[in-house]
Amino acid sequence: MSSTDLAAKEAKIARFFRDYPRVVGAGRGHPALRGCQEVRWSEFPECPAAIPVLLHGLLDQAAAAEAKRVLTDSILNSVREMNAAMQAVLPFLFRLGTVRRISVRTLSTRQASYPRVMNSHAFELIWGGVALVGGGLLAANVRGVADRFQAMSYAYRSWPGSVTTCRVIGGVFAFVGAGILIAAGV
Repeated sequence: MSSTDLAAKEAKIARFFRDYPRVVGAGRGHPALRGCQEVRWSEFPECPAAIPVLLHGLLDQAAAAEAKRVLTDSILNSVREMNAAMQAVLPFLFRLGTVRRISVRTLSTRQASYPRVMNSHAFELIWGGVALVGGGLLAANVRGVADRFQAMSYAYRSWPGSVTTCRVIGGVFAFVGAGILIAAGV
């Protein structure tokens, strides 16, 4: 990435502000975006400082689709490379995904396969189910999945270092998933 890429991102954001001037004040104080103003976005390489305004733009019905497009362009450096700011953006996107007013279509790229709106209960059910089933499969080492996962991580010289560690991690995920499902009332 070069400074011209950052300039191109900032030019897209400036066009977005020109087309949707009221978005600058949209969503201020929304609980899903609590803390996004405190993140030092410009300290991430090739990241524009206006990320919070784009996140707030997802709350504006008229600007949401364009805010999604500009935000995506701002946090992806290329088709294969995410910006370092992605780790800071994801928690806010997850929280926005649980807001009733926000269409999941706004936040996703595969529009035809998702329901129109996802609430926090549905999010908890999905997350709990995935954690319970995925963690259970890993913990039980069904069809050698923990062996394969550990072998794959070993090939890339990353953690975890043993099959037992993989299975323990799977067990933790299964317990967390079960807890989420119990808390959700299932």
